Order: sequence, then structure tokens, then C-alpha cells
Amino acid sequence: MLSEADTLKILIVAGGMVVFAYVWLTVLAGRRSKLWAIPPFPLLFVPFHFQKAASPFMLALLGGSVAGGAVALHRVFDNPAVPYEKTIDGEIHLVLTGVPDFDYAVLKTKTDPKYKVLFLANPDVTDDTLKIVAEMKGLRELDLHDTKITDAGLATLRQLPALQELNLANTAVTDEGFVKHLREVESLMKLDATGTNLSRAVLVEWKKLKTGRRYVN
Repeated sequence: MLSEADTLKILIVAGGMVVFAYVWLTVLAGRRSKLWAIPPFPLLFVPFHFQKAASPFMLALLGGSVAGGAVALHRVFDNPAVPYEKTIDGEIHLVLTGVPDFDYAVLKTKTDPKYKVLFLANPDVTDDTLKIVAEMKGLRELDLHDTKITDAGLATLRQLPALQELNLANTAVTDEGFVKHLREVESLMKLDATGTNLSRAVLVEWKKLKTGRRYVN
């Protein structure tokens, strides 16, 4: 995300480039004729004597491009994300990551088994949220990284019979909760445990229980 402070700094630098380019252009134009140095004639000097004016002109162009790019990036990343659904080969992928103040009760209307992928990596997602997610029985992939779920939430995830891929990165789940609630879930094949308290020993043991399982930690 490009913050307002960062955007302002870039705009100041870009503005300085443009100002310097204009002064440089004015000096070059004035050497040709004092008349050319009177505003706005330095700008008119460019098309008439482009070879001499090329360097300051390109600097000004670069400064303008940097400023425009910074503003564009700030507008893109400063806008809150919105819920996004996409159908791929008949499967519905629902993206809620980054959506602020979302009413997760809406997920009660998303129980069609065509909903296969759910990105739900938001800091306001809790174990209670997963009680709603548990009604989405067709889910194959679930992203919960950087949420506030705990071992209690893992118990709820047992209710997803088709779940194959699960991202638990940077959550508070533990070995005890994983072993108790998810280790024996036959459908689960891929797990992201980066930044969690899940030990390598527990993950290796889980992987050995079924051929093809993978994990990251």
C-alpha cells in the first residue's frame, strides 16, 4: 500500500524534478535569446529547438510520469477491496480478503456446493465466523491466514467434508488443537502453517499419514 505520506514525498521529489527542468530549460532558452527566457516562451522553445531542449524536456516528462504513477498507485491501493466472486470451470471462488467491515452472516447465503474456494484472510475473522463458514460444505480451499482463529476454530473446520487446502499462516493454532481436530481429516492434503506454533514433528507425522500431503511452515 502506498500511504498518503509516501505519495506526498514522491510528489515533492517529482515536483522538484519538473521545477529544475523548467529552470534548466529557461537558462538554455535565454542563451539563445533573452526573449525565449520570458515565460511562457521557454515552453515554446522546446518544439523550435528540440535538440537543445531535449534533456530538460525529458527530465520534466520523467517527473510528471513519476507524479502521475504515484497518484495512480495511491488511488488503487487506498480504495478498500470489495467482495469478489469468480466462476472457474463451474466452481465459484469467493474473495473476501481485504474487505473491511464485512457482514459474514452473508455467507449463510453461499451454501451452494459450487462454492469451492474462499479467501477469508481478515483480522476480524474469529472462531465464531467459522461457524458460518462450516455451512459451506462444498469448500475445497480455505484461506484463513492472519485471522484470529484458535484451536476452537479448528474443531469447526472438521465440518467441511471436502476441504483439501487450508492456509493457517500467522494464526494462534497449536499442536494440541491440530492433532485433536484436523490430523485425522482424510480430505485435507495441503496445509500452510507459516508463522504458527505448529511444530515440524506434528506436521511431518500428519504428512506421513496419507500419500501426497504437503505442508509449508
